[in-house]
Amino acid sequence: MFKPTQITQSCKTQVKLEFVPIRFNLLSWNIYKINHKTPYAFQHFIRSLQQAFGIGFYCLQEAKHTDSNTFPLSDFCLHFAANLQLKNHAYGVMTASNVISHKAQQILSKKTEFLFKTHKSSLVNHYLFEDQTPLIIINVHAINFNNSRVYAEEIEQLQDYLTEFKDTPLIIAGDFNSWNKKRNYLIEQFCIALNLIQAQFENNKNIKRFAKHPLDLVMYRNLTCEYAIAIDSQKISDHNPLLLKFIKY
Repeated sequence: MFKPTQITQSCKTQVKLEFVPIRFNLLSWNIYKINHKTPYAFQHFIRSLQQAFGIGFYCLQEAKHTDSNTFPLSDFCLHFAANLQLKNHAYGVMTASNVISHKAQQILSKKTEFLFKTHKSSLVNHYLFEDQTPLIIINVHAINFNNSRVYAEEIEQLQDYLTEFKDTPLIIAGDFNSWNKKRNYLIEQFCIALNLIQAQFENNKNIKRFAKHPLDLVMYRNLTCEYAIAIDSQKISDHNPLLLKFIKY
C-alpha cells in the first residue's frame, strides 16, 4: 500500500469544449468500483445517461483506476485523485468532463480511516466560462470510520482551500458520509460560512441513507440550479446518481 502522491490525468482524445456552457448538467455518483467490477453495465449506463441528459461533468467516488483506464465517453478527460494507491491500481475520486480543466488539485485528508488506515481524497477542478468567470467543482468522498472531530478537520481543509475564492461560482458534490446529526450540523455550518445552497432533489427516496440521513450531497453558490433529481440506477451500485442542471447567473 502506498500513500497517494499525485493526480492522474487521462485524455485519450481532444476534449470537446474550451469553456463551460451557460447551461450545463453535472452528475455525482458513488459507483462502488463498478467501472471495473462490472464494466459493461457501467459503460452502458453512462452512455444511456449521456444520451438522455447531455452531461458535461461526472463526479465519481469509489472509482478504480489503472494505467489502461478509460471513460465510456471518448471526448471526456479524466482527472483521478487516489485515496488508496497500490502497485498496479488505485481507488479514489474521478472527475470526467468534456470541458478543459485549467487546474486540478488533490486535497488529501490529514487523518486516515479508523479501520483501514486509508486516507480520503477530494479533487478540485478549475474551469472557465467564456466571459472568463471561473467555476470550481470539488468532488468529495468524505472520511467515514472516524469521529466527528476528524470529520470536522476534513471539512475545514475544504474551507481553507476556498478562502481565496470567496465569490467564485462553486459546486461541491459527492459522498459526504453524513450519517449522524453532528456531521450534518458541521455541513450546515460549512454551507453558512461559504454561502452555499444545498440542493434539494426530486425522487429523494433514491438517495442513499443511513439512519435517515442522506449520504450523497451537492452544494453550490453563484449559480442557478434548474433541477436536481436522484436517479434509480437499478442497483448497479449501492448508491444512486444525483443529476443537476445549472445555469450561470
